[in-house]
Amino acid sequence: MTKQSDGRYRRPRAFAGKISRANILLLRASLLDGDAAIAAYREWRPMLDLDTLGYGEHRLLPLLQRNLTRLGIDDPLMDRFRGIRRFFWVRNLKAVSLARDVFVALDRCGVPFIVLKGAAIIACYLDDRSLRPMDDIDILVPEERLVDAIGVFTELNLRPRNLSTRDLIEDRHLRSSLPGWAFVASNQSIDLHWKAMHLDRGPHADDNFWEARREASLDGMKISVLAPPDQLLHTFAHAAQPSAAMATHQWPADAAIIIRGARDLCFDRVIAEAGRRRLSALAAEGLALLTDELNLPIPEKVVSRLRAASSWVERREMHLLAEGSTLGHMAPLIIALQDFRRNRANIVNSIYAFPEFLKAWTGVAHPGPAFLVALQAVLGWPSWLRQMLGRDRYRVVPALDRLPKVGGTLDLAGADETSLIDGWSIPEPGGRWTLGHEATVAWDIRGEEEDLTIRVNGFAPLHEKAPFQDVELWANDRRVASWRFQMDTASPLPARVLIPRKLIRNRQVLMLTFRIRHPVYPAAIDMSPDPRALNVRKLELNKRRIGRVSQSTNASGDP
Repeated sequence: MTKQSDGRYRRPRAFAGKISRANILLLRASLLDGDAAIAAYREWRPMLDLDTLGYGEHRLLPLLQRNLTRLGIDDPLMDRFRGIRRFFWVRNLKAVSLARDVFVALDRCGVPFIVLKGAAIIACYLDDRSLRPMDDIDILVPEERLVDAIGVFTELNLRPRNLSTRDLIEDRHLRSSLPGWAFVASNQSIDLHWKAMHLDRGPHADDNFWEARREASLDGMKISVLAPPDQLLHTFAHAAQPSAAMATHQWPADAAIIIRGARDLCFDRVIAEAGRRRLSALAAEGLALLTDELNLPIPEKVVSRLRAASSWVERREMHLLAEGSTLGHMAPLIIALQDFRRNRANIVNSIYAFPEFLKAWTGVAHPGPAFLVALQAVLGWPSWLRQMLGRDRYRVVPALDRLPKVGGTLDLAGADETSLIDGWSIPEPGGRWTLGHEATVAWDIRGEEEDLTIRVNGFAPLHEKAPFQDVELWANDRRVASWRFQMDTASPLPARVLIPRKLIRNRQVLMLTFRIRHPVYPAAIDMSPDPRALNVRKLELNKRRIGRVSQSTNASGDP
């Protein structure tokens, strides 16, 4: 472990390397005993400024306050720490009150459930709910009972955030790409999960979790929780994903509480489950940090066995998840391959899985074109190669009758995803975000022989550390426009762009692709990697009007 110029202690290729030295000292002061805790607190205390302390570190202050009180440490800030702890106690009380109604209703309808994360840790290991702040309650239900669980939530006036209940039930793509969704009511939130882990969403990913679940009690309510080894692995997997947010700071404390509090923690099961889920590298690095920094009783052979069991792909994926996809053009391919392997357990050990992966990843129907498209992606999508080899001509086309037609408007805030080919986020009130380097939509252009115009409405958020964003618009394998979004300048969108007739003649479908060369979203600057770059609200495709300017608002291209 080496110290960086920004004060971070870096473990190469490890999500644990995202933890700052100040955060490590706070964890040690909160969780260790005797002189070790006191020394860590004295080193951390000069760094403390409560006005600028991040929310993730605020969530550790209840544990710090309890430990300092136990050790007899007096500090002028102790009253502030007690006040923060009481704040989290009150908020947790409200969250558990809402959860009680949900638990009772699920039991009444016969829907089995497992409580995850903070609420489960409180139920299993803590005698004071204030010690583990919760922003929400996480509940896992069997995927085949998801509709029943959504019905229970609806009866309790809990609604999916930024999404209709119908969309959540019917949108298979959304459910296959995410492990759960937030339901909200009265400024409170419950995350309903149909999969326990984002990093393992295969058809039978949670079977072992359900078989090994334990009973626990949360404020007198009987609930089911994961077995201790599964809780520990779940903690690592949640913290390693790019959208981990506060778990980046919280996970070592959660893991320490589980290891110290579980009477029958079986590390052999941790090793076995991590290997089955291809999470050995994550588990090894998580346990290594806990051993090095928090002196937890973890057998040395456990870490070495996990590292020996991890593959090169796992270790590389862990690095990419921690650092983002800006480390070369192979990065998205490796992450996508690992995701494909996890979610198709029936073919992961077959040599024939790779062509199937290429077809799924590139969105084409045959291995040959899939290889050509993948080669372009690995090379960074050079324009000349794309125009020569093509990509849009090979894409799998959805049902034509369901695609928007010329003269229509595509509202990307809507739930109909038929025309969304690849690269789009979930719908939000303001539209959808492009994810990664490309996002594509399709239009029905059967019978069209004349020039068309596409009107694009959207925006790109910028950050002072990334003050510009370059975006290209491609139509059927030809670039038709490009924009540069810059801070302190007028947005180039909305814009109306010409689609020349030669790109659509004798074609049934128009593929429109937004290409972002170096996607940077403000949240990714100082936090986890974030692939969102351009928000698109509406697209309008019309016949070209005589006399209108076809390339407006800084749009330029080379059709």
